[in-house]
Amino acid sequence: MITPSDQFVLNEEAFYDNIKEALLFVSLHNNLLTLGVQPTRPEPGYGYIQQGELIMPEIVKVAKISHVKSFVEKPERDFAQMFMDSGEFLWNTGVILANARYLNICFRRLFPDVLKRFDGELEHYTIEQEMAFVNEHYPAYPNLSIDKGVLEKCEDVCVMKCGFGWADLGTWHSIYECKQRGDGDNVVVDSQVMIEDSHNNVIKLPKGRLGVINGLDGYIVAESDNVLLICKKGDSSALVRKYVNEVQIKFGDEFI
Repeated sequence: MITPSDQFVLNEEAFYDNIKEALLFVSLHNNLLTLGVQPTRPEPGYGYIQQGELIMPEIVKVAKISHVKSFVEKPERDFAQMFMDSGEFLWNTGVILANARYLNICFRRLFPDVLKRFDGELEHYTIEQEMAFVNEHYPAYPNLSIDKGVLEKCEDVCVMKCGFGWADLGTWHSIYECKQRGDGDNVVVDSQVMIEDSHNNVIKLPKGRLGVINGLDGYIVAESDNVLLICKKGDSSALVRKYVNEVQIKFGDEFI
């Protein structure tokens, strides 16, 4: 099981049940299995999985597992809305399960040079020797995430539709959804503020700073080091990516 560290799970009992079902499936089948959840909004900052043909219950004794038709990473908002409206797409949680034998086969097919080099140098090896090899050669490995390098290139990937309540805490909107809200449905993250006539905002300021905010509705106000960000909350993921690129081009790495 491979899982991101920055995700929020609302219903842990349902999550455990889905993991047990997923482990059962991959113990019986040579497939990569990823967990997906039903979108609740057209979020441009998430990855999406298109569900294909459902695996029949008489073949698999767990519910709602389908073959993956396609992966789409961080679409524009209009496309995210289309995906959500279609009912075919799930949010990609990034949780992947597989039996070790099949995962090894996938790695050897997709990255033959990496594993051939390892096998060629060490026929029998200890954990210490393996880690020393990784530390020496890792910088030369392909610069790929497991999503791009493995999931999207394997021939038969499956997705389980889950309902445990999920958010990726790498987006401002998700932080807003997961944190406790105060007056005016504002979320203030470890910050000192005075707020008046403002609603549905998420605010994060450095310690020692005081924010005085009036008349904002649905905004992100965030400051870190030498950068202050103020933008609408709805499309924050796309906007942050856009401005990171533009700032880097215009000002270099000083403000990244």
